[in-house]
Amino acid sequence: MKIVGWTLTLLALACLIAPPPVSAASQSFETPVGGTMSNPCNNEPIAFSGSQRIIVGVTNDGSGGTHLHTHISFQGVSGLGAFGNTYSIPSAQSFNNNIGNATTFTTIVIIRVISRGLAPNFNGQQDFHMTVNANGTVTATPGLFRFNCAG
Repeated sequence: MKIVGWTLTLLALACLIAPPPVSAASQSFETPVGGTMSNPCNNEPIAFSGSQRIIVGVTNDGSGGTHLHTHISFQGVSGLGAFGNTYSIPSAQSFNNNIGNATTFTTIVIIRVISRGLAPNFNGQQDFHMTVNANGTVTATPGLFRFNCAG
């Protein structure tokens, strides 16, 4: 009887000490990327297209914290300039955020635009706004691009 009593006591203590279960979810989606921009170094208008793949992982740690893991990569994004120059626009960025129950935050995504010819290369920057509601649902809104010459 003493062993059963101690076993039940230890089991009860373990239930009090053990953290709640951890949960994780991941969402992956691909969105088209396309439009026009201008090379800020030579004022060449560029029409570009391709897609961006976004992978968002959310882990709830059981203690009220949420950990957001995000990876964004451009998939075959390229452009053709009005002066005949071709461009590739490779980009990949990962970031992690540790957040409370519900939150919003903004992250800056940086891309490179590389000329396949003599035109100058340049960099782009985009603000990326994300919201995670109290249920762990993630929404993301990309902002406007800003560019500068890279030589």
